Amino acid sequence: MERYVWTESIGAKIPILGNKWIATLIPIAVAYYLGFTGIYSYVWPMFGSANQLVVALALLTISMWLASTKKPAMYTAIPCVIMLTTTIGALIWQIPYNLFYAVPPQPQLSLVGIILLVLAVVVVIEAIRTLIRIKSQK
Repeated sequence: MERYVWTESIGAKIPILGNKWIATLIPIAVAYYLGFTGIYSYVWPMFGSANQLVVALALLTISMWLASTKKPAMYTAIPCVIMLTTTIGALIWQIPYNLFYAVPPQPQLSLVGIILLVLAVVVVIEAIRTLIRIKSQK
């Protein structure tokens, strides 16, 4: 899924990230770094948001495919919108909470939240562009 995000959302703008091998190595390198430095214990609390975001992106991908094949997409699009709304809302809440109100403050969680939020917004924008392109082809 992460390779898909890199290649589809950023690969057109930064061609090296569109390469499937590079796009695969990025998440592997990040996972290796997190695992062997022990930093994963800091980002673990954001796992719930990341997991929900993966589900929302999977539903978004399926919805776009259904729309492109002119099949009913509402059965996956409605749950996708609900998942995206709740996940993005939770990230927006968690970012300032972890930065300003958590004891002790956890800026690393806020950073992970910002990264997840930016990636979610990039993918949603790409999905909207795709949907507009699909609608204009009718």
